[in-house]
Amino acid sequence: MNIRRSLRIIFRSKTYSLLNILGLAIGITSAALIFLWVESKVNFNKAIPNSRNIYVSACHYFPVSSECITSFESTNLLAKALSDEFPEVTSCGRYKDQTLVFVPENTTDSFEEKGAYADSTLFNMIGMKFISGDVSSVFEPQYSIVLSRSMARKIYNEEDPIGKGLIHEGVIYQVTGVFEDMPGNTSFQFEWLIPFRVFVEDMKKVFDVNEWGASWLQTYVELAPGVELDQLNGKLKELAFCKAGETYKSIQIFLYPLNKMLLYDQFKDGVETGGGYIKTVSLFFLIGVLILLIACINFMNFSTARPQKRALEVGVRKTFGTKRKYLIRQFLVESGLITSIALVLSVGLIWLSLPWFNKFIGVQLSFNLFDPTILTGLVAIGLFCTFLAGSYLALYLSSFNPLTTLKMQKVSKGKVPHGYARDWLSFSLRWHLS
Repeated sequence: MNIRRSLRIIFRSKTYSLLNILGLAIGITSAALIFLWVESKVNFNKAIPNSRNIYVSACHYFPVSSECITSFESTNLLAKALSDEFPEVTSCGRYKDQTLVFVPENTTDSFEEKGAYADSTLFNMIGMKFISGDVSSVFEPQYSIVLSRSMARKIYNEEDPIGKGLIHEGVIYQVTGVFEDMPGNTSFQFEWLIPFRVFVEDMKKVFDVNEWGASWLQTYVELAPGVELDQLNGKLKELAFCKAGETYKSIQIFLYPLNKMLLYDQFKDGVETGGGYIKTVSLFFLIGVLILLIACINFMNFSTARPQKRALEVGVRKTFGTKRKYLIRQFLVESGLITSIALVLSVGLIWLSLPWFNKFIGVQLSFNLFDPTILTGLVAIGLFCTFLAGSYLALYLSSFNPLTTLKMQKVSKGKVPHGYARDWLSFSLRWHLS
């Protein structure tokens, strides 16, 4: 019965309802797009199956004349030392991203793609899924390369790329495998992988790659479940000193959780500040909440700006004995219906605006209505708007005194046609009795 009454009220005031629904839908859409971006940053790297046990090597460097410098790069020898000497470590992999230009054999076409030099141990560590090629042997050829599905299709269309050659700076790399594209919301964004040993040979021409003081790559480490990170970092603290002597006593190696890399990787004088990109993410979250608040306030302003009609209705219903709690429930139902309609409309607006929004921010966000996180978020937004906007409206209108309200209607008849009040009273009587 409450729902039927609410629908009659909503559709009776079409212009008012349309403005209210559109305003709320635009507010929800704007906030939802911001929340999608916030969610992508909060869940960064969590698409990697075992991300909670994966860490990146870092080091504190203590110069004599200045404050400590923290770097998330490591030396070439670290991965082997960790694998050989620390039973807590289940896997290690070296990694260095690059953007290279490749020319397919027997063609003049060129393709510039972002990729990385990496150890094969990273395949399982970061959950790569191979479409073709033997995962255990794809890096056996000296100059081998594995491609993403997108890059393989871009270069070879529907042809099988296995065994074909890609030329870079005179070197022919043999395609030995194809893997599924990596999820966009991770640290690992590459279209190709080449064995890290190839990069090491190139760097040997420039400097001593086996010096403990030379940090020029990323080392990713997978630990066994249940390892106490602080204890392990205590062992690693003087690893460079133990391996290379007094000269490297100012270098303190430690492992940092992969899941915290984007948001909390800010250090000052060797101490984690708890800040970083999380401040930006938190600011945008607050902006999204503020947009919702403004939309709800707009909702309330629309509702309380036309109290005369609703005041007469409240006065009549209270005169006939309707209790305040039933009026409050009725107004909350109306608010919930308007919010629900606005929410459905905003879903369509999100789908329409998301491609433009992705292009604007340079990030590929996705909107899957059946994703539990997104569905829960939409329900939370709906409840937030319903109770924030509806509670004030329900408490405000239901507080009207029936006698005062009806007297005010009589006094204001000079401004409102007498027949209008009579028609309203007649309609309210018929509505109440129905």
